[in-house]
Amino acid sequence: MSSADGAAAAIQPALIVHGGAVSAASYASDARRKAVNAAALAGWEILQGNGSALDAAEAAVRSMEDNPVLEAGTGCMLNELGQVELDAAIMHGRTLECGAVAGVANVKNPISLARKVMEKTSHCLIVGRGANVFADRQGIATVPLEELVSESALKEFRALNGNYQNGCNDFFNPR
Repeated sequence: MSSADGAAAAIQPALIVHGGAVSAASYASDARRKAVNAAALAGWEILQGNGSALDAAEAAVRSMEDNPVLEAGTGCMLNELGQVELDAAIMHGRTLECGAVAGVANVKNPISLARKVMEKTSHCLIVGRGANVFADRQGIATVPLEELVSESALKEFRALNGNYQNGCNDFFNPR
């Protein structure tokens, strides 16, 4: 066996998933841990079935976007005006191609839309209304806005009481 064959045999897939930028106390919740584990498992199953790393990454993120416990997609934090604005980005590690969307409103899985940007356009980022139009043209699932807003996101928004900056500080640095 050549050293190249040995190196190839020794390569094992790895998948790392994190549940977002939140305080340590928030991250330690059982529900959040279960949601992140489910996302890792969704990606891992694709890798174990000889799927691509890109497919695994998209599946893991889709799982997070579908889980209202996390702040991705369903259950997203609301912006300063109380509106849904979703962002996602994806990159192909071997080719360095990338795609991203920002400020999309009613796209169920923005990561899948970001992948379409990467695969179907010469752009790396599409924003706002243009991203929603692109989603419609690509057949990406959209949902009524209220489907993306969780009770906890509404509660958090109401607790900010118009003071978004202090609310962000409190969110990331709880007392």
